[in-house]
Amino acid sequence: MKIVMSAYACDPDESSERGIGWWWASAAAERHEVWLLTRHRSRPAIERALKTDPRPNLHPVYVDAPRWVRSLKRGAWTLYPYYAIWQAVARAEARRLHRDVRFDVAHHMTFSIDWLPSGMAFIRGLPSVWGPVGPGVTSFPFRMWKTYGPRWASSELLRSIVTTVGSRTFGSWTAKHATVIIAQNNDVAKRFKGHPNLVVEQNSVVDLPPDLVGPSASFGDKTRRAIFIGRLIPSKGLRAAVGALAQPAASDWTLDVYGRGPEREPSLALARKLGVDDRITLHGAADRSEVFKALHQADALLFPSSRESAPGAVAEAVTSGCPVICLDTSGPGTVVQPGQGIKLAPSADVCRSLAQALNQVGPRHAGDDRWTARRIPYLLDRWYAMAVGASSSVLAGRAV
Repeated sequence: MKIVMSAYACDPDESSERGIGWWWASAAAERHEVWLLTRHRSRPAIERALKTDPRPNLHPVYVDAPRWVRSLKRGAWTLYPYYAIWQAVARAEARRLHRDVRFDVAHHMTFSIDWLPSGMAFIRGLPSVWGPVGPGVTSFPFRMWKTYGPRWASSELLRSIVTTVGSRTFGSWTAKHATVIIAQNNDVAKRFKGHPNLVVEQNSVVDLPPDLVGPSASFGDKTRRAIFIGRLIPSKGLRAAVGALAQPAASDWTLDVYGRGPEREPSLALARKLGVDDRITLHGAADRSEVFKALHQADALLFPSSRESAPGAVAEAVTSGCPVICLDTSGPGTVVQPGQGIKLAPSADVCRSLAQALNQVGPRHAGDDRWTARRIPYLLDRWYAMAVGASSSVLAGRAV
């Protein structure tokens, strides 16, 4: 098939959302001819990747919003209106290409959010796949602010207002026009449960070396090791992890922290206040190989993030066989299956709940290969066939 794919975030050199965009686009080009719409900032990395590993079926097309619009993008919140404008520009380019190429399917791949629009869903006569779509993040009790901090509470309040308005306008509008919706987690699936072509699938891609999958950490040691992975921002919950270590139930645990961000110093200050700073090691930002080794040597991943639609760290832990302790919401709640960790209901006393889970968590397991890159071409085949089939059925029904 001929596919036009929108990937706002797409970079072969990255391992986050941008890296995921490249992995999925490359996988699509294994079996289909793909025109990849992405930003000019990704061009150097993509050209290097294609020079090293040529992909004749992958045709990058670089588009950006007008310069005056780009100049207005300052900080996290201005990103979203800029992104909506970029989607309109990408749609115009896709429509122009469609007149010559005659695509079979339009696919909005990365930065798919259930409260923002997708230009690929609005190309007349062209079946579309939207997703995997996030975030679908469950609302949290605001009394948790005592643990996560006042910045978290104010951010959650603003996010709740903005996303509620956006989901009822842009999100519902896009879902109505999308032929197939791929939900990143169960919360998104619940939101679009009335859609006739709905699939649940995380966008995570995890391929670990075989020697880093399965048991490693010694379950019988007196001191047990938990690790925390993620940006050190309020919503990730590092303060909650530190507070958990101070509970009697977690007295035999240490914590290794991988990541950097503004919560580093406040969390360190809290650790000193609680007398657990000697059991916490801050490693800063680390490359993926180091993080994978840490997961293999850990007894548990402590992941108290309050807002996560597709948690790559949780998928990596599950793949490696490391038990996960997380809040039972959205992405983490979808990824962690029975026997792979403990999922907790959000509560005001989250530190005590995390500590009790550390005390109860079971041994490492054999690992799970659900997130391997090998699955992606087969998933895309199925989604594209579903989109074409559903579109054909609609046209046939109209003809009758």
